[in-house]
Amino acid sequence: SFDASSMGKQTQLFYTPVLQEHPIKFQYRRHEAFLPNETVLLVVTMYNEKQEEFEGTMQGLSDNLEYISLDHMKTLTRKDNGQSFGYGPDGFRDFMICIVSDGETKASESSLEYAHGLGMYDENVKDVQALGMDVHVHLFERIIQLHQPNRMDPCPPMKVLFALKKYNKGKLHSHNWFFNAFCNNVMPEYAVLVDVGTVPIKSAIWRLLRSMTNDERIAGVCGEIEIEPKSLSYLSPVVATQHFEYKV
Repeated sequence: SFDASSMGKQTQLFYTPVLQEHPIKFQYRRHEAFLPNETVLLVVTMYNEKQEEFEGTMQGLSDNLEYISLDHMKTLTRKDNGQSFGYGPDGFRDFMICIVSDGETKASESSLEYAHGLGMYDENVKDVQALGMDVHVHLFERIIQLHQPNRMDPCPPMKVLFALKKYNKGKLHSHNWFFNAFCNNVMPEYAVLVDVGTVPIKSAIWRLLRSMTNDERIAGVCGEIEIEPKSLSYLSPVVATQHFEYKV
């Protein structure tokens, strides 16, 4: 069972106006609530996707954390020190989800409202300038819990870093922020890349990590992407092309 109600300050929303234009120059100062450093950082890249897609991805990630943390048979072991991670009621602390949104004017209003509803974004605290300098990234941090209808027990807590870029500069630039700003400071052992709209099955992340923890020769893995059955219409040239690309 998971309970974030006793975490006190750890459930507060922290905001940082990022003045550095180049990710490599940003020194990410972690709040005490987010320590110790995570073993796994997951980046969710977002552009203008609607709430339904954003919500599906976040729920999929929550299901993955629950799958890993509730079953001792799913315990993973770090390569560097042999310690296990991910299992138990505090297993969520080994993971952090970094959402990087590509341009505040491009972001979907419904997705920002969803983020606000989860408590990981607040339009009212954003700064346009700080110390007389332009803000390039609005950085929010909070430990959140999703809520599912018809579910009595709570979902696992998730450490979330929501980075809303001021300008739209493309996915590669978003990944640049993830690797050079956040990973470069946190130094996780594993990095996982997901797009908004991708809904990982509950065992997906565990399977990817297990492959690398079990074999030190493996430096990277990739899951198979499938089109949702309700969207699978071969009469649509776009859907048919996507299906062909993913399978072939």
